[in-house]
Amino acid sequence: MKPTKIPFLSWGIWFALALHLVACQDGDETAPENKYTNGTLVVGTNEISFIGRDGQVTDGIFQKENGRPLEGSVWRARRFDDRIFLLSINLAKIEIIDARNLKSLASIPLNPPGTTEFNKVTPHDVAVLGNRAYVTCNSASVSVWRVVDMTTNQIIGQIPSPISSVGS
Repeated sequence: MKPTKIPFLSWGIWFALALHLVACQDGDETAPENKYTNGTLVVGTNEISFIGRDGQVTDGIFQKENGRPLEGSVWRARRFDDRIFLLSINLAKIEIIDARNLKSLASIPLNPPGTTEFNKVTPHDVAVLGNRAYVTCNSASVSVWRVVDMTTNQIIGQIPSPISSVGS
């Protein structure tokens, strides 16, 4: 009986499989937690709940993961890549959390100290482009986009808006 030759393609498949097995070994400390990816997040007024695919509901996740309650009434939640932006309408701030484990990354007030009551803004929506977040905000006197540097989590400027963002 003649020995069977293994084609080169087969060796390539074996090599790829071996590489995959080595790369997926336990003990990788840099792998992110993905506690809340197999289900649905429900953002309430001042808390986040999780409904697993098995239907089990877990309340109070933000408090559990961060050791503090979620402050303010969350008006809107938006996910961009591995971050979730929670816009608090009554506290005029953005809470940025890690989408994989819901740990708070930053809490950014949208009204700098000394802002007059007439000019205090409330957030309406957010969009992310590169390392900048653009938050549409309204007050009694102005409509602006606050620009947030995502590397420092600081407001670095604002862009006047010719129209109100409410209702969009």
